[in-house]
Amino acid sequence: QLALLAGALKTAGPMELLKLLSAFEFHPTEASGLSLVRALNVATSSTALRPEVLKPLLDKYPVSVQEESRPLLLRLNQGAAQQVSRLDTLLTGLSGGDRDRGRRVFESSKTVCSTCHQVGYLGGRVGPDLTRIGSIRTERDLLEAIVFPSASFVRSYEPMVVRTRDGEDYAGVLRQESADTVVVVSGPTAEQRLAMANITDLRPGTHSCR
Repeated sequence: QLALLAGALKTAGPMELLKLLSAFEFHPTEASGLSLVRALNVATSSTALRPEVLKPLLDKYPVSVQEESRPLLLRLNQGAAQQVSRLDTLLTGLSGGDRDRGRRVFESSKTVCSTCHQVGYLGGRVGPDLTRIGSIRTERDLLEAIVFPSASFVRSYEPMVVRTRDGEDYAGVLRQESADTVVVVSGPTAEQRLAMANITDLRPGTHSCR
């Protein structure tokens, strides 16, 4: 069963991947461990894994599995280190702020931030409301959301991919989900209402909708 599950890891979205990994905690054999590591090496969402989350799981497995996992952990560590380094460099260059300039950037037709995000009474409602974002997120959190928008997602605003029976994919945020219908929103005027009976797959996306 774990060998079959390992195959599913290759195409799982980032949220699915973390949930599926928990199944590998309860049967740490060499065979299941090697299947896990080899699947993660080619998984499309492996870059979403944090080394500090994966390593404790792999430590439960035999030495042969841990040896096999070293290149994977090294790659994940390097990716995380590069993001941290990039954020550190950018943070050192920040000094104060210009509220009026920020408002102009937010509302400009080039950045189109306001088409999906709301500040006060202005803007869209596809993404999270940013009116009081500075009081609940640190400067580093906000910078990461801008520079690496797919590193993490706000709960209830996770990107989803819906596939229909005719092979069409619709990516966006789930605005509504019922027993009969799913509503996917990818922009202020881009809304798809899909019949549940016509859906063959509904899974988390790997990239921010912005």
